[in-house]
Amino acid sequence: MVDCVTSIPFVEGSSKLVLASDASPSDELKVVSGTTSLLLQAAKGNVAAGLAVGGDMVSMSIIIASPIIVGYSIVAWIIYVTVCLMIIMPLLFLYIEHVVLRSSIMTSILKYNSIGAATLLGSLKFVTALLLQSLYRANCDLEAGHEYSACIDPGDKGTIGQKLGRIAAPQVFNVQSLIDLVLLFIVIIVAKGVYYLRFRLRKDGANFSLDATLVDPKNDAVAVSLAAYAFAQGLCVVGAAYCPNPDLPFHFANIVAWTAFGCLLVYLASLVNDWILMHGVSNTAKLLENNVAIAVFEGGSFIACGLILRANLLGSGNDTTQADYGRGLGVISVFWLVCQGILLAFAYTYRLITSFDDHAELAEGNMAAGFSGGTTLIALALVMSYPLSYYISLIIFLPISIVGALALMVSRVVVDRLLLPGDSLDHEIKVDKNWGAALIEGMVALGVAWICNMFVPTPGNPMTDDLICPAYDS
Repeated sequence: MVDCVTSIPFVEGSSKLVLASDASPSDELKVVSGTTSLLLQAAKGNVAAGLAVGGDMVSMSIIIASPIIVGYSIVAWIIYVTVCLMIIMPLLFLYIEHVVLRSSIMTSILKYNSIGAATLLGSLKFVTALLLQSLYRANCDLEAGHEYSACIDPGDKGTIGQKLGRIAAPQVFNVQSLIDLVLLFIVIIVAKGVYYLRFRLRKDGANFSLDATLVDPKNDAVAVSLAAYAFAQGLCVVGAAYCPNPDLPFHFANIVAWTAFGCLLVYLASLVNDWILMHGVSNTAKLLENNVAIAVFEGGSFIACGLILRANLLGSGNDTTQADYGRGLGVISVFWLVCQGILLAFAYTYRLITSFDDHAELAEGNMAAGFSGGTTLIALALVMSYPLSYYISLIIFLPISIVGALALMVSRVVVDRLLLPGDSLDHEIKVDKNWGAALIEGMVALGVAWICNMFVPTPGNPMTDDLICPAYDS
Protein backbone atom coordinates (compact mmCIF):
# COMPACT_ATOMS: atom_id res chain seq x y z
CA MET A 1 0.00 0.00 0.00
CA VAL A 2 3.05 2.29 0.02
CA ASP A 3 2.35 3.59 -3.49
CA CYS A 4 -1.27 4.29 -2.63
CA VAL A 5 -0.39 6.20 0.55
CA THR A 6 2.31 8.33 -1.06
CA SER A 7 -0.16 9.68 -3.61
CA ILE A 8 -2.88 10.82 -1.18
CA PRO A 9 -2.98 14.20 0.61
CA PHE A 10 -4.28 14.04 4.16
CA VAL A 11 -5.58 16.69 6.52
CA GLU A 12 -5.70 15.59 10.14
CA GLY A 13 -7.89 16.90 12.89
CA SER A 14 -10.68 18.26 10.72
CA SER A 15 -14.11 17.15 9.66
CA LYS A 16 -13.27 18.19 6.13
CA LEU A 17 -10.71 17.11 3.57
CA VAL A 18 -8.93 19.97 1.82
CA LEU A 19 -7.03 18.65 -1.15
CA ALA A 20 -3.45 19.84 -1.25
CA SER A 21 -3.52 21.57 -4.62
CA ASP A 22 -6.90 23.25 -4.08
CA ALA A 23 -7.01 24.82 -0.65
CA SER A 24 -9.92 27.18 -1.20
CA PRO A 25 -13.13 26.65 0.80
CA SER A 26 -15.01 25.72 -2.36
CA ASP A 27 -12.80 22.67 -2.78
CA GLU A 28 -13.52 21.08 0.57
CA LEU A 29 -14.90 17.58 0.85
CA LYS A 30 -17.19 16.51 3.63
CA VAL A 31 -16.00 13.28 5.22
CA VAL A 32 -17.01 11.39 8.33
CA SER A 33 -13.66 11.62 10.12
CA GLY A 34 -10.64 13.88 9.97
CA THR A 35 -8.80 11.70 7.46
CA THR A 36 -9.70 10.14 4.18
CA SER A 37 -8.07 7.94 1.57
CA LEU A 38 -8.79 6.24 -1.70
CA LEU A 39 -9.63 3.05 0.18
CA LEU A 40 -12.07 4.83 2.46
CA GLN A 41 -13.77 6.60 -0.42
CA ALA A 42 -13.91 3.36 -2.43
CA ALA A 43 -15.65 1.69 0.50
CA LYS A 44 -18.20 4.51 0.42
CA GLY A 45 -19.06 3.81 -3.20
CA ASN A 46 -16.68 6.10 -5.07
CA VAL A 47 -16.06 4.11 -8.27
CA ALA A 48 -13.15 6.29 -9.36
CA ALA A 49 -11.40 5.74 -6.03
CA GLY A 50 -11.91 2.00 -6.43
CA LEU A 51 -10.36 2.09 -9.90
CA ALA A 52 -7.39 4.09 -8.59
CA VAL A 53 -6.78 1.61 -5.77
CA GLY A 54 -7.12 -1.30 -8.21
CA GLY A 55 -4.58 0.30 -10.52
CA ASP A 56 -2.18 0.76 -7.61
CA MET A 57 -2.58 -2.89 -6.61
CA VAL A 58 -1.82 -4.15 -10.11
CA SER A 59 1.22 -1.90 -10.50
CA MET A 60 2.59 -2.84 -7.09
CA SER A 61 2.11 -6.55 -7.71
CA ILE A 62 4.18 -6.31 -10.90
CA ILE A 63 6.96 -4.46 -9.09
CA ILE A 64 6.96 -6.80 -6.10
CA ALA A 65 7.03 -9.91 -8.30
CA SER A 66 9.86 -8.77 -10.59
CA PRO A 67 12.77 -9.63 -8.22
CA ILE A 68 11.25 -13.06 -7.58
CA ILE A 69 11.55 -13.84 -11.29
CA VAL A 70 15.16 -12.59 -11.46
CA GLY A 71 16.63 -14.24 -8.37
CA TYR A 72 16.34 -15.07 -4.69
CA SER A 73 18.29 -12.30 -2.94
CA ILE A 74 16.20 -10.62 -0.23
CA VAL A 75 18.58 -7.64 -0.25
CA ALA A 76 18.08 -7.10 -3.99
CA TRP A 77 14.33 -7.46 -3.57
CA ILE A 78 14.21 -4.83 -0.82
CA ILE A 79 16.39 -2.39 -2.79
CA TYR A 80 14.35 -2.72 -5.98
CA VAL A 81 10.91 -2.54 -4.38
CA THR A 82 11.89 0.39 -2.14
CA VAL A 83 13.33 2.46 -4.99
CA CYS A 84 10.32 1.76 -7.23
CA LEU A 85 7.56 2.35 -4.68
CA MET A 86 9.14 5.13 -2.64
CA ILE A 87 10.90 7.14 -5.36
CA ILE A 88 9.89 6.34 -8.94
CA MET A 89 6.14 5.91 -8.46
CA PRO A 90 5.67 9.10 -6.39
CA LEU A 91 7.68 11.01 -9.01
CA LEU A 92 5.43 9.54 -11.69
CA PHE A 93 2.39 10.68 -9.72
CA LEU A 94 3.73 14.23 -9.57
CA TYR A 95 4.52 14.11 -13.29
CA ILE A 96 0.99 12.98 -14.13
CA GLU A 97 -0.56 15.62 -11.88
CA HIS A 98 1.57 18.62 -12.88
CA VAL A 99 2.47 17.83 -16.50
CA VAL A 100 -0.14 15.44 -17.94
CA LEU A 101 -3.36 16.45 -16.18
CA ARG A 102 -2.12 19.83 -14.92
CA SER A 103 -4.69 19.58 -12.17
CA SER A 104 -5.17 17.80 -8.86
CA ILE A 105 -5.81 14.11 -9.53
CA MET A 106 -7.19 13.62 -6.04
CA THR A 107 -9.70 16.43 -6.56
CA SER A 108 -10.94 14.74 -9.73
CA ILE A 109 -11.14 11.29 -8.11
CA LEU A 110 -12.29 12.01 -4.56
CA LYS A 111 -14.49 15.04 -5.19
CA TYR A 112 -15.83 14.58 -8.70
CA ASN A 113 -15.65 10.76 -8.90
CA SER A 114 -13.83 11.08 -12.23
CA ILE A 115 -13.54 7.60 -13.71
CA GLY A 116 -11.53 9.04 -16.59
CA ALA A 117 -8.87 10.55 -14.32
CA ALA A 118 -8.63 7.32 -12.30
CA THR A 119 -8.27 5.25 -15.47
CA LEU A 120 -5.57 7.54 -16.82
CA LEU A 121 -3.67 7.42 -13.52
CA GLY A 122 -3.93 3.63 -13.33
CA SER A 123 -2.89 3.01 -16.94
CA LEU A 124 0.23 5.18 -16.68
CA LYS A 125 1.27 3.52 -13.43
CA PHE A 126 0.66 0.12 -15.01
CA VAL A 127 2.83 0.77 -18.07
CA THR A 128 5.57 2.26 -15.86
CA ALA A 129 5.55 -0.88 -13.72
CA LEU A 130 5.85 -3.00 -16.87
CA LEU A 131 8.87 -0.92 -17.96
CA LEU A 132 10.50 -1.29 -14.54
CA GLN A 133 9.96 -5.04 -14.80
CA SER A 134 11.46 -5.03 -18.29
CA LEU A 135 14.56 -3.16 -17.06
CA TYR A 136 15.23 -5.56 -14.17
CA ARG A 137 16.94 -8.55 -15.75
CA ALA A 138 19.75 -9.59 -13.39
CA ASN A 139 21.30 -9.16 -9.93
CA CYS A 140 24.89 -8.12 -9.27
CA ASP A 141 26.87 -10.01 -6.60
CA LEU A 142 28.26 -7.65 -3.95
CA GLU A 143 29.96 -10.29 -1.79
CA ALA A 144 33.68 -11.07 -1.65
CA GLY A 145 34.69 -7.64 -2.94
CA HIS A 146 32.72 -7.81 -6.18
CA GLU A 147 32.10 -4.38 -7.68
CA TYR A 148 28.63 -3.38 -8.82
CA SER A 149 29.95 -1.98 -12.10
CA ALA A 150 31.35 -5.42 -13.04
CA CYS A 151 27.99 -7.07 -12.26
CA ILE A 152 28.80 -10.71 -11.56
CA ASP A 153 25.63 -12.80 -11.34
CA PRO A 154 25.40 -14.38 -7.85
CA GLY A 155 24.13 -17.57 -9.47
CA ASP A 156 21.33 -19.89 -8.48
CA LYS A 157 23.07 -22.57 -6.41
CA GLY A 158 22.83 -23.66 -2.80
CA THR A 159 19.97 -24.07 -0.38
CA ILE A 160 16.97 -21.77 -0.27
CA GLY A 161 18.43 -20.04 2.77
CA GLN A 162 21.72 -19.40 0.98
CA LYS A 163 19.94 -18.06 -2.08
CA LEU A 164 17.78 -15.70 -0.02
CA GLY A 165 20.72 -14.52 2.04
CA ARG A 166 22.98 -13.50 -0.84
CA ILE A 167 24.13 -9.89 -0.80
CA ALA A 168 23.22 -8.58 -4.26
CA ALA A 169 21.78 -5.50 -5.94
CA PRO A 170 19.51 -5.16 -8.98
CA GLN A 171 21.30 -4.32 -12.22
CA VAL A 172 19.07 -1.34 -12.92
CA PHE A 173 21.13 1.58 -11.62
CA ASN A 174 22.68 2.64 -14.91
CA VAL A 175 22.31 5.32 -17.56
CA GLN A 176 20.40 2.98 -19.89
CA SER A 177 17.59 2.57 -17.36
CA LEU A 178 17.43 6.32 -16.79
CA ILE A 179 17.16 6.93 -20.55
CA ASP A 180 14.33 4.41 -20.82
CA LEU A 181 12.35 5.98 -17.96
CA VAL A 182 12.81 9.51 -19.31
CA LEU A 183 11.77 8.32 -22.76
CA LEU A 184 8.58 6.81 -21.32
CA PHE A 185 7.72 10.14 -19.69
CA ILE A 186 8.34 11.88 -23.03
CA VAL A 187 6.17 9.36 -24.89
CA ILE A 188 3.33 9.98 -22.44
CA ILE A 189 3.34 13.73 -23.01
CA VAL A 190 3.72 13.29 -26.79
CA ALA A 191 0.67 11.00 -26.72
CA LYS A 192 -1.22 13.78 -24.98
CA GLY A 193 -0.05 16.22 -27.67
CA VAL A 194 -1.32 13.91 -30.42
CA TYR A 195 -4.66 13.73 -28.67
CA TYR A 196 -4.81 17.50 -28.37
CA LEU A 197 -4.30 17.81 -32.13
CA ARG A 198 -6.96 15.15 -32.72
CA PHE A 199 -9.58 17.45 -31.19
CA ARG A 200 -8.00 20.81 -31.95
CA LEU A 201 -7.91 20.22 -35.74
CA ARG A 202 -11.67 19.73 -35.92
CA LYS A 203 -13.63 22.50 -37.63
CA ASP A 204 -15.10 23.55 -34.30
CA GLY A 205 -11.96 22.88 -32.28
CA ALA A 206 -10.53 26.39 -32.08
CA ASN A 207 -11.46 26.80 -28.42
CA PHE A 208 -10.81 23.20 -27.36
CA SER A 209 -8.84 22.64 -24.16
CA LEU A 210 -7.64 19.10 -23.51
CA ASP A 211 -6.57 19.98 -19.96
CA ALA A 212 -10.07 21.15 -19.11
CA THR A 213 -11.70 18.15 -20.78
CA LEU A 214 -9.54 15.61 -18.96
CA VAL A 215 -10.74 16.87 -15.57
CA ASP A 216 -14.29 17.67 -16.65
CA PRO A 217 -16.57 15.66 -14.31
CA LYS A 218 -19.11 15.45 -17.14
CA ASN A 219 -16.72 13.78 -19.59
CA ASP A 220 -14.87 10.55 -18.79
CA ALA A 221 -14.64 9.33 -22.38
CA VAL A 222 -11.71 11.49 -23.51
CA ALA A 223 -9.56 10.56 -20.50
CA VAL A 224 -10.40 6.84 -20.86
CA SER A 225 -9.46 6.90 -24.53
CA LEU A 226 -6.23 8.82 -23.85
CA ALA A 227 -5.37 6.37 -21.07
CA ALA A 228 -5.53 3.44 -23.49
CA TYR A 229 -3.66 5.34 -26.22
CA ALA A 230 -0.84 6.41 -23.88
CA PHE A 231 -0.66 2.87 -22.48
CA ALA A 232 -0.29 1.45 -25.99
CA GLN A 233 2.42 3.98 -26.83
CA GLY A 234 4.20 3.13 -23.58
CA LEU A 235 4.20 -0.56 -24.47
CA CYS A 236 6.48 0.33 -27.40
CA VAL A 237 9.06 1.62 -24.91
CA VAL A 238 8.64 -1.54 -22.80
CA GLY A 239 9.37 -3.75 -25.80
CA ALA A 240 12.30 -1.75 -27.14
CA ALA A 241 13.92 -1.51 -23.68
CA TYR A 242 13.77 -5.23 -22.93
CA CYS A 243 17.20 -6.05 -24.36
CA PRO A 244 19.47 -3.08 -23.50
CA ASN A 245 22.63 -2.49 -25.49
CA PRO A 246 25.75 -2.21 -23.30
CA ASP A 247 27.08 0.45 -25.67
CA LEU A 248 25.38 3.65 -24.47
CA PRO A 249 25.21 5.51 -27.83
CA PHE A 250 23.78 2.41 -29.53
CA HIS A 251 21.27 1.96 -26.72
CA PHE A 252 20.12 5.58 -26.96
CA ALA A 253 19.78 5.43 -30.75
CA ASN A 254 17.97 2.07 -30.68
CA ILE A 255 15.49 2.88 -27.94
CA VAL A 256 14.56 6.25 -29.48
CA ALA A 257 14.32 4.98 -33.07
CA TRP A 258 12.37 1.79 -32.36
CA THR A 259 10.05 3.52 -29.90
CA ALA A 260 9.30 6.24 -32.45
CA PHE A 261 8.58 3.64 -35.12
CA GLY A 262 6.30 1.70 -32.78
CA CYS A 263 4.44 4.85 -31.74
CA LEU A 264 3.90 5.71 -35.40
CA LEU A 265 2.30 2.31 -35.99
CA VAL A 266 0.05 2.76 -32.94
CA TYR A 267 -1.07 6.09 -34.39
CA LEU A 268 -1.80 4.42 -37.75
CA ALA A 269 -3.80 1.78 -35.89
CA SER A 270 -5.90 4.56 -34.37
CA LEU A 271 -6.68 5.78 -37.89
CA VAL A 272 -7.67 2.24 -38.88
CA ASN A 273 -10.02 2.18 -35.91
CA ASP A 274 -11.57 5.50 -36.98
CA TRP A 275 -11.85 4.82 -40.70
CA ILE A 276 -12.64 1.09 -40.86
CA LEU A 277 -13.80 -0.41 -37.56
CA MET A 278 -16.08 2.55 -36.82
CA HIS A 279 -16.77 3.63 -40.40
CA GLY A 280 -19.46 6.27 -40.60
CA VAL A 281 -19.07 7.32 -36.97
CA SER A 282 -16.84 10.18 -35.84
CA ASN A 283 -15.09 8.75 -32.81
CA THR A 284 -13.67 12.15 -31.95
CA ALA A 285 -17.10 13.78 -31.90
CA LYS A 286 -18.55 10.91 -29.86
CA LEU A 287 -15.78 11.22 -27.28
CA LEU A 288 -16.62 14.89 -26.82
CA GLU A 289 -20.22 13.78 -26.19
CA ASN A 290 -18.90 11.55 -23.38
CA ASN A 291 -19.55 8.31 -25.26
CA VAL A 292 -17.59 5.96 -22.98
CA ALA A 293 -18.60 2.97 -25.10
CA ILE A 294 -16.60 4.34 -28.03
CA ALA A 295 -13.72 5.15 -25.67
CA VAL A 296 -13.60 1.60 -24.30
CA PHE A 297 -13.88 -0.02 -27.72
CA GLU A 298 -11.20 2.08 -29.40
CA GLY A 299 -9.12 1.74 -26.24
CA GLY A 300 -9.24 -2.02 -26.68
CA SER A 301 -8.07 -1.54 -30.26
CA PHE A 302 -5.16 0.67 -29.13
CA ILE A 303 -4.04 -1.75 -26.42
CA ALA A 304 -4.29 -4.69 -28.83
CA CYS A 305 -1.95 -2.91 -31.23
CA GLY A 306 0.39 -1.96 -28.37
CA LEU A 307 0.63 -5.58 -27.20
CA ILE A 308 1.51 -6.74 -30.70
CA LEU A 309 4.15 -4.05 -31.15
CA ARG A 310 5.65 -4.74 -27.73
CA ALA A 311 6.16 -8.37 -28.77
CA ASN A 312 7.61 -7.31 -32.13
CA LEU A 313 10.04 -4.85 -30.54
CA LEU A 314 11.43 -7.28 -27.95
CA GLY A 315 15.15 -7.67 -28.49
CA SER A 316 15.49 -4.73 -30.87
CA GLY A 317 17.77 -2.94 -28.40
CA ASN A 318 20.65 -5.20 -29.44
CA ASP A 319 20.56 -4.13 -33.10
CA THR A 320 23.91 -2.76 -34.26
CA THR A 321 24.19 -3.22 -38.02
CA GLN A 322 22.34 -1.95 -41.07
CA ALA A 323 21.16 -5.50 -41.73
CA ASP A 324 19.69 -5.68 -38.20
CA TYR A 325 17.73 -2.47 -38.71
CA GLY A 326 16.52 -3.44 -42.17
CA ARG A 327 15.39 -6.86 -41.00
CA GLY A 328 13.71 -5.34 -37.96
CA LEU A 329 11.79 -2.77 -40.01
CA GLY A 330 10.63 -5.43 -42.45
CA VAL A 331 9.55 -7.96 -39.82
CA ILE A 332 7.73 -5.41 -37.64
CA SER A 333 5.95 -3.85 -40.63
CA VAL A 334 4.83 -7.20 -42.07
CA PHE A 335 3.53 -8.55 -38.78
CA TRP A 336 1.82 -5.25 -37.96
CA LEU A 337 -0.05 -5.42 -41.27
CA VAL A 338 -0.94 -9.10 -40.81
CA CYS A 339 -2.11 -8.54 -37.24
CA GLN A 340 -4.21 -5.53 -38.23
CA GLY A 341 -5.82 -7.65 -40.94
CA ILE A 342 -6.59 -10.43 -38.44
CA LEU A 343 -8.00 -7.98 -35.90
CA LEU A 344 -10.27 -6.41 -38.53
CA ALA A 345 -11.40 -9.81 -39.82
CA PHE A 346 -12.10 -10.96 -36.28
CA ALA A 347 -14.03 -7.78 -35.44
CA TYR A 348 -16.29 -8.16 -38.49
CA THR A 349 -16.75 -11.89 -37.84
CA TYR A 350 -17.71 -11.03 -34.27
CA ARG A 351 -20.38 -8.72 -35.65
CA LEU A 352 -21.73 -11.56 -37.77
CA ILE A 353 -22.05 -14.04 -34.89
CA THR A 354 -23.89 -11.58 -32.63
CA SER A 355 -27.57 -10.82 -33.07
CA PHE A 356 -27.07 -7.09 -32.53
CA ASP A 357 -25.29 -4.43 -34.52
CA ASP A 358 -22.38 -3.54 -32.24
CA HIS A 359 -21.50 -0.61 -34.55
CA ALA A 360 -24.90 0.96 -33.88
CA GLU A 361 -24.80 0.08 -30.18
CA LEU A 362 -21.42 1.74 -29.77
CA ALA A 363 -22.60 4.86 -31.56
CA GLU A 364 -25.56 5.03 -29.17
CA GLY A 365 -23.28 4.76 -26.13
CA ASN A 366 -23.97 1.17 -25.07
CA MET A 367 -21.08 0.58 -22.67
CA ALA A 368 -21.75 -3.16 -22.57
CA ALA A 369 -21.03 -3.38 -26.30
CA GLY A 370 -17.85 -1.37 -25.77
CA PHE A 371 -16.59 -3.69 -23.03
CA SER A 372 -17.50 -6.77 -25.05
CA GLY A 373 -15.73 -5.69 -28.24
CA GLY A 374 -12.74 -3.98 -26.60
CA THR A 375 -11.76 -6.80 -24.24
CA THR A 376 -12.17 -9.40 -26.97
CA LEU A 377 -9.75 -7.49 -29.22
CA ILE A 378 -7.23 -7.40 -26.36
CA ALA A 379 -7.66 -11.14 -25.82
CA LEU A 380 -6.97 -11.85 -29.49
CA ALA A 381 -3.90 -9.61 -29.34
CA LEU A 382 -2.60 -11.61 -26.37
CA VAL A 383 -2.91 -14.79 -28.43
CA MET A 384 -1.13 -13.23 -31.42
CA SER A 385 1.61 -11.43 -29.49
CA TYR A 386 2.91 -14.44 -27.56
CA PRO A 387 4.44 -16.34 -30.51
CA LEU A 388 5.77 -13.05 -31.91
CA SER A 389 8.07 -12.85 -28.89
CA TYR A 390 9.91 -15.99 -29.96
CA TYR A 391 9.36 -16.59 -33.70
CA ILE A 392 9.38 -14.55 -36.91
CA SER A 393 7.67 -17.23 -38.98
CA LEU A 394 4.25 -16.67 -40.52
CA ILE A 395 3.94 -20.46 -40.83
CA ILE A 396 4.00 -20.68 -37.03
CA PHE A 397 2.15 -17.44 -36.34
CA LEU A 398 -0.93 -17.83 -38.56
CA PRO A 399 -2.17 -21.24 -37.28
CA ILE A 400 -1.77 -20.10 -33.67
CA SER A 401 -3.69 -16.89 -34.36
CA ILE A 402 -6.51 -18.65 -36.22
CA VAL A 403 -6.89 -21.32 -33.53
CA GLY A 404 -6.87 -18.61 -30.87
CA ALA A 405 -9.57 -16.62 -32.68
CA LEU A 406 -11.75 -19.74 -32.94
CA ALA A 407 -11.20 -20.50 -29.26
CA LEU A 408 -12.36 -16.99 -28.34
CA MET A 409 -15.53 -17.43 -30.37
CA VAL A 410 -16.21 -20.76 -28.66
CA SER A 411 -15.63 -19.15 -25.25
CA ARG A 412 -18.38 -16.65 -26.02
CA VAL A 413 -20.82 -19.50 -26.61
CA VAL A 414 -19.72 -21.12 -23.33
CA VAL A 415 -20.29 -17.88 -21.42
CA ASP A 416 -23.71 -17.50 -23.05
CA ARG A 417 -24.90 -21.06 -22.42
CA LEU A 418 -23.24 -22.01 -19.12
CA LEU A 419 -22.09 -18.98 -17.10
CA LEU A 420 -24.98 -16.56 -17.61
CA PRO A 421 -28.37 -18.04 -16.72
CA GLY A 422 -31.54 -16.42 -17.98
CA ASP A 423 -31.45 -14.16 -21.00
CA SER A 424 -28.90 -14.65 -23.77
CA LEU A 425 -25.66 -12.73 -23.72
CA ASP A 426 -26.75 -10.75 -26.78
CA HIS A 427 -29.95 -9.75 -24.99
CA GLU A 428 -27.98 -8.72 -21.90
CA ILE A 429 -25.73 -6.49 -24.01
CA LYS A 430 -28.24 -4.98 -26.44
CA VAL A 431 -31.45 -4.72 -24.43
CA ASP A 432 -30.34 -4.65 -20.80
CA LYS A 433 -27.05 -2.89 -21.55
CA ASN A 434 -25.56 -5.06 -18.84
CA TRP A 435 -21.88 -4.16 -18.87
CA GLY A 436 -21.32 -6.61 -16.00
CA ALA A 437 -22.26 -9.50 -18.28
CA ALA A 438 -20.03 -8.05 -21.02
CA LEU A 439 -17.18 -7.81 -18.53
CA ILE A 440 -17.61 -11.49 -17.64
CA GLU A 441 -17.41 -12.32 -21.34
CA GLY A 442 -14.26 -10.22 -21.68
CA MET A 443 -12.53 -11.70 -18.63
CA VAL A 444 -13.26 -15.23 -19.83
CA ALA A 445 -11.80 -14.28 -23.23
CA LEU A 446 -8.63 -13.00 -21.55
CA GLY A 447 -8.38 -16.22 -19.56
CA VAL A 448 -8.79 -18.31 -22.69
CA ALA A 449 -6.02 -16.26 -24.34
CA TRP A 450 -3.61 -17.05 -21.51
CA ILE A 451 -4.52 -20.73 -21.69
CA CYS A 452 -3.88 -20.75 -25.44
CA ASN A 453 -0.44 -19.26 -24.82
CA MET A 454 0.42 -22.14 -22.50
CA PHE A 455 0.26 -24.52 -25.46
CA VAL A 456 2.65 -22.53 -27.65
CA PRO A 457 6.06 -24.27 -27.63
CA THR A 458 9.07 -22.06 -27.01
CA PRO A 459 12.62 -22.66 -28.26
CA GLY A 460 15.20 -23.62 -25.65
CA ASN A 461 14.49 -23.95 -21.94
CA PRO A 462 12.36 -21.07 -20.64
CA MET A 463 13.34 -21.95 -17.05
CA THR A 464 17.08 -21.33 -17.58
CA ASP A 465 17.44 -19.43 -20.85
CA ASP A 466 16.47 -15.88 -21.69
CA LEU A 467 14.92 -16.76 -25.03
CA ILE A 468 14.69 -13.16 -26.22
CA CYS A 469 17.86 -11.62 -24.82
CA PRO A 470 20.57 -14.33 -24.65
CA ALA A 471 22.96 -12.05 -22.73
CA TYR A 472 20.91 -12.80 -19.62
CA ASP A 473 20.95 -16.61 -19.89
CA SER A 474 21.41 -18.39 -16.57
